[in-house]
Amino acid sequence: IASRVLQPKRRKQLLGSTTDFLNENLKILKNWIKGQEDLFTLIEPEAAAIAFPKYNLEIPSVDLTKKVRDKKSVLVMPGKWFGIDGHIRIGFGTPADYLKRGLGRMEELLLSLR
Repeated sequence: IASRVLQPKRRKQLLGSTTDFLNENLKILKNWIKGQEDLFTLIEPEAAAIAFPKYNLEIPSVDLTKKVRDKKSVLVMPGKWFGIDGHIRIGFGTPADYLKRGLGRMEELLLSLR
């Protein structure tokens, strides 16, 4: 089964649909970031469904992600755990509507912290 799935033609089809899905979700994330009034700076990821935007708030990333998790039930990871405090880790490999809802919830909290 694996050898059939990994045949060049089939592999290209499988990866193509995944790439399209992730590119669309990245577009959603980038548009959301643009709408946050310079709160975030993003260097686009090149090969994963994970982004590490830098944020412009006076709060450590561990504290920020705890607030997002506890008050809005959205799971993002603190950049500090990856050696880049002042950033958060956002996964965007979920269904688009789920991603949009999570970003919307997070936005509500961010508005209160500005």
